[in-house]
Amino acid sequence: MALGITAVTIAVLVFIFQGTPSGLTVLVIAIILLEVLGLVELIGRRPPSGHQPDLDIPAASPDDGSPYNMRRAVSGPKAPSIWP
Repeated sequence: MALGITAVTIAVLVFIFQGTPSGLTVLVIAIILLEVLGLVELIGRRPPSGHQPDLDIPAASPDDGSPYNMRRAVSGPKAPSIWP
């Protein structure tokens, strides 16, 4: 709510200190204000009350080809050993 009031206040101050605004200036200020208010509403919206993030990551053994195996992703495939 406070961000929306701040956005409107800034738009009004820009309009007031513009001097003699043209129709295009008024239109641009209004469009920018509507975009900012829409963004504030979108970001400020809370997720539904029953929503729980899915954090169930399957366990992986060290040598399987799983995409969840971070050690293999970092070190790459096993290279042939040059030592006997």
